[in-house]
Amino acid sequence: MNKPAVEKQVVLVGAGNAHLVFLKKWRMKPVAGVSVVLVNESAEMPYSAMVPGLLAGEYWPSQVMVDLVSFCASAGVRLIYDDRVTSIDLDARHVILANRKTPLPFSFLSLNVGNIAPEAGAAPGKIFSLRPLASFLGRLPELDFIARQGKKIAIAGAGPSGCEVALALANRYRDTTATVHLYEGADRALPQFPANAGAWFQRRLRKQQVALFTQRPLGQTGYGEFDAVILATSPAPESWFTASGIACDERGFVKVAATLQSVSHEFVFAAGDVAAVQGVAPFAKNGVYSVRMGQTLFKSISAALQSQPFPKFRPQKKYLALLNGGEGKGLLAYGGLILKGRWTRKLKHRIDEAWMRNFATPEMETEPMRCLGCAAKVPGGTLKDSLDALKLADREDCAIEVHADDQKVTLKSVDFLSLFLDDPYTFGKIAALHSVSDLYAMNGVPKTALALLTIPWASEPLQKQWISEVMGGAAEIAAQEGFEINGGHTGEAERISFGLSVSGEADKAKLFLKHQLRPGDHLVITKRLGIGTLLAAWMRSIATAPEMKEGIAEMLKSNRLAREMFNEAGVIAATDVTGFGVAGSLAEMAQKSGVTVRFSDAVGFELDSYKRLSELGITSTLFPENKKYQTALPGALPDCFFDPQTSGGLLGAIPEANWDAFQKRAHDAGLFYAAIGRVASR
Repeated sequence: MNKPAVEKQVVLVGAGNAHLVFLKKWRMKPVAGVSVVLVNESAEMPYSAMVPGLLAGEYWPSQVMVDLVSFCASAGVRLIYDDRVTSIDLDARHVILANRKTPLPFSFLSLNVGNIAPEAGAAPGKIFSLRPLASFLGRLPELDFIARQGKKIAIAGAGPSGCEVALALANRYRDTTATVHLYEGADRALPQFPANAGAWFQRRLRKQQVALFTQRPLGQTGYGEFDAVILATSPAPESWFTASGIACDERGFVKVAATLQSVSHEFVFAAGDVAAVQGVAPFAKNGVYSVRMGQTLFKSISAALQSQPFPKFRPQKKYLALLNGGEGKGLLAYGGLILKGRWTRKLKHRIDEAWMRNFATPEMETEPMRCLGCAAKVPGGTLKDSLDALKLADREDCAIEVHADDQKVTLKSVDFLSLFLDDPYTFGKIAALHSVSDLYAMNGVPKTALALLTIPWASEPLQKQWISEVMGGAAEIAAQEGFEINGGHTGEAERISFGLSVSGEADKAKLFLKHQLRPGDHLVITKRLGIGTLLAAWMRSIATAPEMKEGIAEMLKSNRLAREMFNEAGVIAATDVTGFGVAGSLAEMAQKSGVTVRFSDAVGFELDSYKRLSELGITSTLFPENKKYQTALPGALPDCFFDPQTSGGLLGAIPEANWDAFQKRAHDAGLFYAAIGRVASR
């Protein structure tokens, strides 16, 4: 049975607590025919309540980070990270991203983006804003460097965040001569809490030698006496809120009704700190209310998608606050009740860990899942038998047409991949590089290409979006690699698939050919292995954000530099590593060349993720078929040699006479390569 056509798209901007709750509920109860996209500046989201513990050395970074890659994959939600929204076109209903030329359309839009510090642009070299937290943690090495020199650090704002961070940094830098100074415009620390809570924190600050200055806000004129200034003051909204035309209050926060819908645009929602809820009693901007708003947000957007009655957000009158007082102590506040001690810190730890478990990596999928990317190839044996029966020989990576002058040749190749990521734009870039790789594998230069694209059944705006994203990514690669996409063909299918039919030129005398391996040649690969295993793990929601970022970066490397290095080194035998893996590529080359291979004990040619994922028992569905190539090669090969690669590197044979020069040139040019063995007589 066909899946229902995708008719609507919900775009979530920011991975705040309200959106995390929405995604958790969407994972359990999605609405059919709806695509959800999350846009966030980072692939991991720090949990604010645990960040002071991280700064103090109580947690590892992995303990406080929500891995958005694995979490969104488990929820069936598309994730766009390392990008940010710069504006919204409410009339066209799309958002503009900083790093993409193609807009992102929406049927419904929800805003839960982290606020910014109002003075963040005052002196960017020394200013460290706590908002957004991911950016602050990314700059932590800078702050550590300043502290190791014994410098003066100031924190503006002695609210909960400022006090917790001050105590955490005092502990973090206790073995240095750095000093921490905390400034507050009110007459005490924690002015939003009862007086005894503020008094307790002031004692904690004195004990850990944090200098507190009350009734003395740290303005920009005071920044000069410090080497680093951390802004923990009241948040300010993004400027593009008001610029978009959404109704905002006098401070610039989005005005929403109790349903969390914008009072000016009913298809726009806002939650968390950015929302100014109309018609309800005032409440604090903190994580407790954001979580509660997330529950209302899910119900409201689900109601909008299905034309059902809307719920209303009702903030509780009192809420539980748990603060980290450092040195294993904490403070609990509930209305006028204040409790403190070690047991409150332990309670906070248990509650924080329980929250993080909501977004932990799910159990591994036990049902077999067909891999995509180049791992979706027909097995090599099946393909060979079919071609042999039709007397259609599998020759080189490209078709070769010799020019009339017998000096130049035209190379033609085609490749085609099914969508293996949740981001069509990045997929378009990788598929284009993958398609042009066959020309580089024969020492060719691409000139023109025709596109082949299928997209799922969907509403017109979404189909336009997918076409724009895939082709936008491919066009970026075409410009980078110096060829033109001159046309193509599109069609509808169950999923997005894309490839290029590429034409280019090469010198006939300098072609890299599979059958020209010579005894004594050094065998090298120019990209790390393990992509098939990584993509299989991502499909099971197991691959982490750092692992996926590493793998995508590897697939986005062009083989153009490798071709140039091979050409300079006098290579005459090469191919690209694709779905049949290193083993399949080498078995074919060795057989056609009438030679054998002696493998070295080289290490370091796998992705960092490969060991962890393979130890979990994760392999690509093409791995068992690729394993059969072992019989054609001597010795026991590492499993990564059977791993199918998407946009893999080149596999080439470097002549012995040029080996030393190749290594030096490759190092100077920044080309990764791994020497995996030597060619020997059969």
